[in-house]
Amino acid sequence: MRLKSLLQLLHLFILSMIISTCASAVVDVGIQEVEVAELSPDYPTDRSPEPKELFEVRVTIKSYGDEETEGTILIYLDDEEKDLWGTFSIKPGELYSHSFTISHDACGIYNVWAKIVMNNNAPYHDWEVNVPVKIGKNFLVTITPEKGVINKPVQVDVKSDLGLEVEYARIEIINIYGKQYKGGTVHKNEIFSFTPDITGKFLVVVTKEDEGYCNYTKPIEVRHNLTIRGPYSGRHPDDPVAGDEIVIRVLDEENEPVHGASINVRGPEERYLNTDRGGGVLFFVDEPGEHYIEITKTVPPYWGVNKTMYVLAKPVLVIFASPEKPILGDDITVKITNENISDVNITLTNPNGFSMTLTTGRGSEVTFDSKLLGKYIIRADKDDYTSSTLEIEVNNLLKILTGDEENHVMGNNLTITVLDQDDYPVPNAVVTIKDSEGKEEVGTTDHKGEVEFILNSKKYKISAEKKDFIKAEAEITPLVKKLSLSLSTKKLRIDEGSIYISVKEDDTGAPVPAKIMIEGERTGVEIEETSSGLTFTPEFSDNYRIFATKENYGGAKDSFVVESVPIGIDTVLDKKELVIKITTSGKPLQAVDVSIKTPKGKIIESTDMEGIVRVNLDEEGKGRYTVFASKPPNYERSEVGVEIIRNQEYGWMWLILIIILISLIVVWRF
Repeated sequence: MRLKSLLQLLHLFILSMIISTCASAVVDVGIQEVEVAELSPDYPTDRSPEPKELFEVRVTIKSYGDEETEGTILIYLDDEEKDLWGTFSIKPGELYSHSFTISHDACGIYNVWAKIVMNNNAPYHDWEVNVPVKIGKNFLVTITPEKGVINKPVQVDVKSDLGLEVEYARIEIINIYGKQYKGGTVHKNEIFSFTPDITGKFLVVVTKEDEGYCNYTKPIEVRHNLTIRGPYSGRHPDDPVAGDEIVIRVLDEENEPVHGASINVRGPEERYLNTDRGGGVLFFVDEPGEHYIEITKTVPPYWGVNKTMYVLAKPVLVIFASPEKPILGDDITVKITNENISDVNITLTNPNGFSMTLTTGRGSEVTFDSKLLGKYIIRADKDDYTSSTLEIEVNNLLKILTGDEENHVMGNNLTITVLDQDDYPVPNAVVTIKDSEGKEEVGTTDHKGEVEFILNSKKYKISAEKKDFIKAEAEITPLVKKLSLSLSTKKLRIDEGSIYISVKEDDTGAPVPAKIMIEGERTGVEIEETSSGLTFTPEFSDNYRIFATKENYGGAKDSFVVESVPIGIDTVLDKKELVIKITTSGKPLQAVDVSIKTPKGKIIESTDMEGIVRVNLDEEGKGRYTVFASKPPNYERSEVGVEIIRNQEYGWMWLILIIILISLIVVWRF
């Protein structure tokens, strides 16, 4: 083969040297297409030439360069050169085709290679192309069964590659020594069959002398057959359970026991077994899950068989112990909660390592007393069940005492006492107190089992822990002390002085220093002071609110009113003037704004030091006068009307005369 390849290369080199030219232009010739066609097809779509039959190979090339050039086309069938087309000439952009006629003697699928040989050909396009070609017709052969069994028929069905009947095909069964074991000719609508009476390997050979069929060869093997009964469990025939004994029987094709067959079990566990003289094997499966069973025998040869067996787990014994958190000295009841079960062995191992075994009765329970602190191990066992174990801790009891609820007051000290189940103090217990915001404080009890904390939150969670004791928990919600306000009066006038405000505990009445804030509805915050009592002298009339607050206390609020002072308006005619006097509580009031509506207009004046405003009647005229007086914010606005008429200055004289006349009449009658 290597010598042939070297000769081909030498041949290509000589040809290229003959046709080489010295050109400076680009030479680029490539194979555009290679087509294979049968010259005498048996049917329209037949593309497979028969052995020794001529067929056509058509090669089309194209020049992609810019210069006319020459070359040679070679045709190969695999490595064998089949034809050669001498020098061709092709111009730039030109297509050139040439048909070769070749044949081949042997059946098979081959590669037809087309190659061009040129001088200075640039490798921009394919200069070598191959296409597959099938030479000869193929048989379609079906062998049933593919694994032959001694003394059982084997059928060989022969069809054409189009699935049609083939007549006069020769079938031979060749043994390992190359000699014919069976043979015959296939006729139309006939299937060749033979029955092997020995085991071994054979070749099935199908031939036909005419019509261009290729020989067909396929190896088959004939062995004995294994018939498997099982695997199955006597106790659980349908679904074996872990712990069951599994039975497998191995028979041959004649239902005779097979001695010495290998049985390999793989999966959760592995077993390597051999059948006895009765063809049987027994083994136990301890692990649940899917098991894979391989059954083989090599002498004489048997076809192997694979089986799958799914093993269910044993039901698990379910243990329940009561109480779940036993205290030293408690009777502990152990109950198996599986349905319809009794006679379960319960093994108890105490903290010192000593064990005893009890058996449950119809109630599926046993009882024992706890005499030691520590861990008890409880194990339950019964055939056909998976054993289970439960551990329980026997401890002392912790109790948390927090005293009377009325003493759970924010700001107070809280004494926590930790006791055991016999009400004895527990020293060195770790006590954790957590407030509503998650803040923790940790303390340790003293010899009296006590520890103190200050209550500063609205709610607490308390826990107490110690080795060999069950953790205790408690909650408390501290009471909140309330403040109350006491006022000397709820209403006063701005000119009446002060109000006294005191802060006390609501339940005891004891004075409590607290933050006091007084706020006017109109004037805003008047005062902020921390005290148990204060005297407040208002500067303005207003509606006032009082707030008292203190840490760890509920706040208090109240209100009082400071009223404004009423203004008095007196009017007197003094000759040609209207004298207006503004007073409060009988005293003149200075700097009061007085608005006087006169017959001629409006006058605004302020009172002098004597609280007086004067109006000239000659200038304002006779008629009705309306007087308004105000001094905000602490004095009420007042109003009065006065009627000024003609000769009003003599009115007093007439009034005196009337009074004298009435007096004389009274005296005369009596």
